[in-house]
Amino acid sequence: EHLGVPENFLQGKKCLDAGCGGKGRALKGLFRLGSRDITAIDISEVNINNAKKENQEIVRYLTFETINILELDCSKESFDFIHCSGVIHHCLCPEIAVQRLYHCLSPGGWIYVSLYGQGGILYSIAFFFRLMAKFIPYKAIFYLTSLVFNGYFSNLILDYLYVPYQFHYTENEAKQL
Repeated sequence: EHLGVPENFLQGKKCLDAGCGGKGRALKGLFRLGSRDITAIDISEVNINNAKKENQEIVRYLTFETINILELDCSKESFDFIHCSGVIHHCLCPEIAVQRLYHCLSPGGWIYVSLYGQGGILYSIAFFFRLMAKFIPYKAIFYLTSLVFNGYFSNLILDYLYVPYQFHYTENEAKQL
């Protein structure tokens, strides 16, 4: 709805969720839009296993693979639609990640990418906490966030604070990427 596409937008299309995460949140959306051939990849085997559990009702339409997006080597023009949210800005080399995805995209295909933006008060505060996290052990913050927040939100916070690579983009930089 947000993107203004029709309900059957992905009917008959082969889709890739590049970085499905531990819930595989986009998988049901790709299914609702009509795709019945969906591949979900993630760097974490734990995320892959959790995404399988979270998507049991549509699992027969899903293929899962544990792989780093930087090592993605699918045959050229494999997917009609690629969804990649919250991944590229955490890659050591975002440019290579984007190249890998575009290599997999079929002619006339679509790619949806979300990246961290630049500026604003939220990112300034988060940057401060990211600096502070260098002095606080991961296990301590894990314990504290799990007391205050649910598992999903706690994981988002931990991911933001402790992930080794984190790039932020202006709108023009994102378009160039």
